[in-house]
Amino acid sequence: MEKFSHEWKERYRKTLTEKFRYLFLGDMHKHFELLSLEVSDISYKKDRIEGIDVDVVIDYQGTCDGDASSVGYVLSTISNSVHEFFFKHQIDPVTFKFTSGDVDGLLINDPMILEFNFKLDELHKVYLYVTMNYDQH
Repeated sequence: MEKFSHEWKERYRKTLTEKFRYLFLGDMHKHFELLSLEVSDISYKKDRIEGIDVDVVIDYQGTCDGDASSVGYVLSTISNSVHEFFFKHQIDPVTFKFTSGDVDGLLINDPMILEFNFKLDELHKVYLYVTMNYDQH
């Protein structure tokens, strides 16, 4: 399979999705139930990654009283935790592998909260969209 062919890109996207799911389940299982995580798109420029888009659906396992400040706190906690997760698990844009150090030029946007389903003491389901962009200098 030729590198950067359509089949190779699709296989890499699926592999990256599975790796992120595995890492998320290991790191975040105490506070979140992972309902779905999918790398929805990876953009390339020549032989480098230019950006990665990820869709995440989670159920927050903490408490929420239902008032405005409690809901705001929950959404802020979720957003910060998901951002921290992706900041901790960075992908090198040249080697396409996870790296332990900071990747130069990587910008991980704060997760966009697309939808929040709330039912007191039962459900805190959040749909998030995360983008990671690599500055090409």
